[in-house]
Amino acid sequence: MKGAPEHRRRLDLIAVLLLGIVTLAVLPLGGNRPIVWGATGLALGLVVTAQAAIGGNGVQLPRWRWESWIFLAFLIFCLGQLLPIQTALKVGSTEVSGTQISLTPSESLLSLLTWVQYAVVFAFGTVLAQSQRRRNWMLEALFWVICAQAGFGLLSVFVLGDTLLGLPKAQYSGFATGTFVNRNAFASYIAAGLPIGLAILAVKGREGDPLRRAWEKAAVVVAMVVIVAALLVSGSRMGALAATLGASVTLGLVVLTGGVRRHAWLLGVCLIAAIAALLLFGEPLIGRVMEPGDDVATRVALYTQVWEAIGQSPLLGHGGGSFAAVFPVFQQPPLPGELVWQRAHSTYLSLWFEYGLLVGSLPIAIVLALWVTCLGKLVRCGTDLACLAVAGGVAALGFHALVDFGLEMHAVALLLSLVLGLSRRPPDESKAHPGRTRDKAA
Repeated sequence: MKGAPEHRRRLDLIAVLLLGIVTLAVLPLGGNRPIVWGATGLALGLVVTAQAAIGGNGVQLPRWRWESWIFLAFLIFCLGQLLPIQTALKVGSTEVSGTQISLTPSESLLSLLTWVQYAVVFAFGTVLAQSQRRRNWMLEALFWVICAQAGFGLLSVFVLGDTLLGLPKAQYSGFATGTFVNRNAFASYIAAGLPIGLAILAVKGREGDPLRRAWEKAAVVVAMVVIVAALLVSGSRMGALAATLGASVTLGLVVLTGGVRRHAWLLGVCLIAAIAALLLFGEPLIGRVMEPGDDVATRVALYTQVWEAIGQSPLLGHGGGSFAAVFPVFQQPPLPGELVWQRAHSTYLSLWFEYGLLVGSLPIAIVLALWVTCLGKLVRCGTDLACLAVAGGVAALGFHALVDFGLEMHAVALLLSLVLGLSRRPPDESKAHPGRTRDKAA
């Protein structure tokens, strides 16, 4: 097709811009600031405009699949929370009322903005994934971005005076946090890198110079050691466990689809790398594991009271982004009165608190269904870089989200949205013989 190479280059440029947005979002404290949400939304709007300007020249736009319709219903509900309908919430002697369904309409509007951004990133991922070549190099680029974040976390602790972006840390002194404020959110972000790294090692092509391939694989292994080291120095117990789960899922699928003999070397490399990282950097995590679980009772009390709060509005929720403002109404002993809970420390409970049990479960159902779809593709078609990355990444992030809020960080959610989008390749390409590379005109 005349003009197809030029169009392909333009889409490659859009892929670079999208990667830049996802990468830069993590720098200002993990993207956990409204100004970052606004800046990211503006940047994505410019990319959408650029795509519209070059569209219609051979690119196969993604069809509206089931996940698109479900997520559209979720967005409509988020918009409906802003309708001018009087609401009131009374707990004991405390009463909170509002002129809209959401008790915090301004926060709900900001939350809606971020949800739209995740949808746009996912949609772009599906468009850009029409080229297997582009899909693979984008995932490799994401892996090196995650490795850079892990490396910066180590440098901040051991070289830069244990600072946060050059400033003194308010908390988590002595632990790696990268550009995040919270070590657990940092651990969630870099944990997604291990499944991608394992997938890269598993699907690295057999063509080309053997020496160059060996050096490339060695570089990926070293990068994975850096990620594991950063996880250990973060001291995040559940983060390390979630990363182990995600890596195990990907490694198990690699062995299942490719055979034990073919990937026995990968099992050995993972074992050696994990032992080396544990011996060199394991002290912070081991120290935390040995600490008494004095926060378990507090977490149980928190989850109990959050669940009771969900029961006060199980269908409509209290409003997107409303947890920090509304939960203090429900907070009572044994939760310490001096602590202000900004988050529920469980993404699932947060979704149900803010959007209700039914609608709050829709994003969970979409991610779970996409995860199962990727597992099915791997069983049918063999090794695939994007599906392996999703299989392990969703397992790690989904497990960690049970007891923490890493997925509620803007940068982590953008990363997950892009990886999920890149796994949604066109239906005809999914029938390709495993191991073969196809590159469409787009």
